[in-house]
Amino acid sequence: MTILIVDEVQISGTAISRLLQQQPDMDVVAHVTTTGAVLDRDELPDVVLVSSSIPDDGARRLTLALMEQTLADTGEEPCVVVLGLDDNPDSIVPILEAGACGYVQRGDSIGELISKLRCAYSNTPQVSANIVRHMMRRLYQLSQLCADQLTDLNSEPDFTKRESQILGLVIEGKTNRAIAEALSISVGTVKNHVTSLLRKVNARDRVQLRTIFRLQPRAAEVLPD
Repeated sequence: MTILIVDEVQISGTAISRLLQQQPDMDVVAHVTTTGAVLDRDELPDVVLVSSSIPDDGARRLTLALMEQTLADTGEEPCVVVLGLDDNPDSIVPILEAGACGYVQRGDSIGELISKLRCAYSNTPQVSANIVRHMMRRLYQLSQLCADQLTDLNSEPDFTKRESQILGLVIEGKTNRAIAEALSISVGTVKNHVTSLLRKVNARDRVQLRTIFRLQPRAAEVLPD
């Protein structure tokens, strides 16, 4: 598996890189110290290992940005693992909600770090029972939030015909480029329509937009034809 390390501290990032490089199935392609250096890359590796010490809630914000950018460009979700979290739900749950597929706690050993990276890469992340309970509670809260938004949408959503077409393709997981090709329009036009949809549905990003129309059973009733 290929790994990109994001750690503003050069010494710790280099040390982790050298340790992971000793594993026969791991290849650290780079160590960067800023989130911008990640977002500017043309292609992401298999796993992005992000330090939780990045200032200004950087790890969570980078995870959100990578989710949005990668879904729009490829239709696939990136594999982000956050390193150095405290052992409490207030620290871990927001990272998972942002889209991270794994986390490593401050007290974990090097062996546990390596194991959790492999689990995240194989789509079998290790999550404690305590965090699962909190995630289940948050899922219920999210379903209620979506239900409220769908109630608002039931009052005749003001979607144009083109927005309806694009919404359906977004829900299917199509990228902006794929939507543009399917509808014979420019990528810029697709982005403008997606922005309009987000505003009308009061969604933060296309991930939440998809969730609103896929999580609730009655979503199909308000999905435009």
